Amino acid sequence: MSSSHEAPSPSSSQDEVNSNSLGGEQNQQAGLLSLLRSREKTRASALKQEAQKGIKRIISILGTRRTSGAWLWFKDHSTNPSKAVCTVCNEAKHPTHYQQAYSNDPDAVAVSSDDDNYGSTTPKKMRLTQPTLIESLESKKKWKIDDLRAQSLHYTIGEMIAVDVLPYSFVEKIGFRRLLAAMKPQYPVPGRTYMTDTIIPKIYERTRKKIWSQVQDATWISFTSDIWTSEQNNFGFISFTGHWIDDIFKHRHAVLQCKHFSGEHSGQKISEVILDMLKSWDIPTNKVHTLVRDNGANIVKGLNDANLSNIGCFAHTIQLAFHDSVKAVSVKNLIAKSRKIVAKFTQSQKNSTLLLKKQKDMGLTPKKLIQDVATRWNSTFYMLERLQDLKAIIASLSTEIDFDNLTTNEWTLLPGVIAILKPLEEITKLVSFNSSIVSEVIPNVEALLRYFKKTEGLDAGLKTLKKEFLKNVEKRFEKLPDVDEYAFATCLDPRYKQMFFSDNTRDLVKARLQNFILQEEMGIPDPASPLEPQQAGLFTSEPELPPCQLEGPLTLADQLHVSFWNCYDEAIKQSMEISEVSEENIEAAAVKRTSIVAEINSYWKADPIPIKSKTLTLTDTGLNDPLKWWKTNKDKFPTLQKYAKKFLSAPATSVYSERMFSEAGQIYDNLRTQLTPNHAETLLFLKHNLPIINYQY
Repeated sequence: MSSSHEAPSPSSSQDEVNSNSLGGEQNQQAGLLSLLRSREKTRASALKQEAQKGIKRIISILGTRRTSGAWLWFKDHSTNPSKAVCTVCNEAKHPTHYQQAYSNDPDAVAVSSDDDNYGSTTPKKMRLTQPTLIESLESKKKWKIDDLRAQSLHYTIGEMIAVDVLPYSFVEKIGFRRLLAAMKPQYPVPGRTYMTDTIIPKIYERTRKKIWSQVQDATWISFTSDIWTSEQNNFGFISFTGHWIDDIFKHRHAVLQCKHFSGEHSGQKISEVILDMLKSWDIPTNKVHTLVRDNGANIVKGLNDANLSNIGCFAHTIQLAFHDSVKAVSVKNLIAKSRKIVAKFTQSQKNSTLLLKKQKDMGLTPKKLIQDVATRWNSTFYMLERLQDLKAIIASLSTEIDFDNLTTNEWTLLPGVIAILKPLEEITKLVSFNSSIVSEVIPNVEALLRYFKKTEGLDAGLKTLKKEFLKNVEKRFEKLPDVDEYAFATCLDPRYKQMFFSDNTRDLVKARLQNFILQEEMGIPDPASPLEPQQAGLFTSEPELPPCQLEGPLTLADQLHVSFWNCYDEAIKQSMEISEVSEENIEAAAVKRTSIVAEINSYWKADPIPIKSKTLTLTDTGLNDPLKWWKTNKDKFPTLQKYAKKFLSAPATSVYSERMFSEAGQIYDNLRTQLTPNHAETLLFLKHNLPIINYQY
């Protein structure tokens, strides 16, 4: 009978021994692994502590200086200097701002990352690392002078010299070189010779080529010209600026030349120089519409000798009319005494300081008196206006400073003189904008004539002044409607058309324009056009116009000022009352109509656009832009739009040239008296034209 418990076999005993032996080895390995992990953890902790100590030492040496762009949004952790927290959310990670910081960091190096990097502060596949030592050294290495990166900065500095009117020696100034060394240590700052001989000439040639291309595309071009002599070195210059309307009816202008003009400024010499400048720009004389110049006899003769159409500067003619008009005894004495009072303060530092202190003591904003300039009539207006503003201050100082103050009657006369001159000042300012065109001259003159005919409510002195202005404005501008450059431009301006011509002149001017266009387009005159001028008044001929109706109680100065602008409305209203009769006469007189005549008549019948409006596009003068209207309606009037480009291209004044000479005076300052005329012309050309082409050359 067998027992229920069997003894283990030899093989089983051996397996158990083996099992126990294996278990012992595993236990030993596990213990060894645990020991290694413990030691590794201890070692890592020690390394971390050493790293933190090292970081603290570095921070203590460098202070708080941070060079990485990341520090725009990160700061040190308050307790752990090896970590940083975001200044936006106070968290340790902020991917958006971190990426933005490094996207602007030139020393950051982008490398690809694995999916394991998900959740890191740097976005996936945009991992940024510290540049290598070689990369850092390369980033500090000086560029060669002709390196493309250096060339780009050369041109930018050249633009700055021209536009900001800086001397060439500016590039050699210590402060400028230190600034560039700090900002871009790789950049080799060029010397003045390199800028003078290489960079500026390249900018000039490229800019000139671009302007030349625009000039060649123009159908007609108008010009301004003037002559100037530098006080620093007596170099003479003659200006030449171009003005044209492009295919999208945008007014373009550019300085073409400011040529050195030596020797006698005779008419013959002016003629030769002007024709030479046209030739240098490949502009044929039949492409010239007109040239706006001052009223000097030499330039008038020179342009006539060159067989070039030319008209006088409106602002300069106003200047002449002003000087002729203020010769009335009372006004002449008032202006003379005012000049002496102003000189008493402007020529004495003590008196000038006392004037400013007196104003501060009275709680006023300090203002200085203005000394007028003989060649700028409106400076006389500003002198009188400022004198009136400081009347009380000047009266209080008359006991402390010895000067001949204005009498009571003269102080009473002063506001009226200012009010009479105010419209002239406003017109001068309007026509001095670059966007002002010659079509504005006849309407302004017509409004002035109406204004000066109104003398109601004035004392004898002011009435005499107005009559003098009336006489001289009529004398200076009497022939304007006879001149095509003025008359046709006014007709082709949708703001004015024929409304500012007298009854006897209106139909004649319209017929002349129609005849001109038919001859240009078809080579035949219009048989219905009366070509002989009528000898009645060219402008309004009423000896005395009724007073303007004004609302509310106004001072005399306000009445005079408001009444002037009402004169525009009077001319328009009077013209509209008879326009239908004039249209019927023209239509009845025409036997054969061509498509051109029909187009012209359609234009006359179209309502003029308002001179001022809040809904239409305005020029920088604050008036409606006639070119915007032509851009919209050019397809409706395909023939007329061509002549609008021609006659509306001319500016009202030669102020554009005069401004250029003011900047030439800045170029020839005390630090650059030895600058050659060619270099001066180059810099002046770039100063004007680089902003016009938006520095795209």
